[in-house]
Amino acid sequence: MIFERAPEWDALLDSAERFVAERYPAESHRARIETATPCDRQRWRDIVELGWTATDLPQARGGLGLRFSLLGAITAALGPGLIPEPWLTQAAIAGPLLAAAQGAGKAARERWLAGDLIVALAHHESTQAAYYATPVATTWARDGNDIVLNGTKTTVLDGAIADVVLISARALEPPHDVALVLVPLATPNLVLRPYRTFDGRTIADLDLRATRVRETSAWLEIPHAAALLDEALSRYALLVAAESVGIMRATLRMTIDYLGEREQFGQKLADFQVLQHRIVDLQLRLTRAESLLEAAFTLVDAVGFAGATHAIAAARIGAEDHGIFIAESAVQLHGGIGMTNDYRLAHFFKRLTANRCVAGVRAEHALRCSV
Repeated sequence: MIFERAPEWDALLDSAERFVAERYPAESHRARIETATPCDRQRWRDIVELGWTATDLPQARGGLGLRFSLLGAITAALGPGLIPEPWLTQAAIAGPLLAAAQGAGKAARERWLAGDLIVALAHHESTQAAYYATPVATTWARDGNDIVLNGTKTTVLDGAIADVVLISARALEPPHDVALVLVPLATPNLVLRPYRTFDGRTIADLDLRATRVRETSAWLEIPHAAALLDEALSRYALLVAAESVGIMRATLRMTIDYLGEREQFGQKLADFQVLQHRIVDLQLRLTRAESLLEAAFTLVDAVGFAGATHAIAAARIGAEDHGIFIAESAVQLHGGIGMTNDYRLAHFFKRLTANRCVAGVRAEHALRCSV
């Protein structure tokens, strides 16, 4: 997924693939997501200690200073693990926002880099709102040494397993700038309503009812916070596409293996020409999705997120369209077993379907492709 890469990148990608194979075996996935607390904190610390979450963060802020495309390749490698730990939100959103912050953000960043803090972004306020350039109705105001917040946030990804939520809020006083405020989940007058998605991820809605936090421990000094929020959302959209591509690869491998093992009329299913043609079609679909993703990451590395808007949108659409096609075809080729909860393919299908519903809808990305 990277045109040029240093030798040490291969070691990072190999470690990600081994980590998935050893720590996220297929037979344990259903049991993990059906528990009350699917996120394993020690496993999350192990992920952080491997350095993946800090891949492209600036070295001056505790990161490795590598290309964003490497983070995408690691995400694709981790995709087949369907990990319940909050990899995507932390690598795409929490890390870069904390890296840009001063004030309370510095202490939070140090805890986050050590794996002791999970941060969930609470930004969207309506399930019908646009993904990008979201209007912020939640308000903040100073009251002595405190910040007082009022508003509602919806579909906070990983909100139910986070330690703190990063609230986007608009000032009551002119010029009504958007700011980011760190709020612990245990804060009085913060009402959390957690729920699960159909693929097992944890989400929450929040109500802020005159929620009061100390300014010195909650205020993130981030210049141009609104622009950085949109960049973080672009990062998330592209990493969701990378995860989908990783799952698509695993889905295709599983399907090819299945056809090579099953027999009908005394022949392996893989020997039937019509099924061989179906597999070739799926391989072409995967290649198209990989190409769009590679182009987006290469452009981001070269010119940044602002100059790669159309490529990010195209990669996101490609991952959605080709991912669903591959998932549906794989289930059809497997037959009934393909949708049983004890079989890994069913969970690949759910995740690829659920990824259509996060990081913006297809129509919004299609408009960005045409800009």
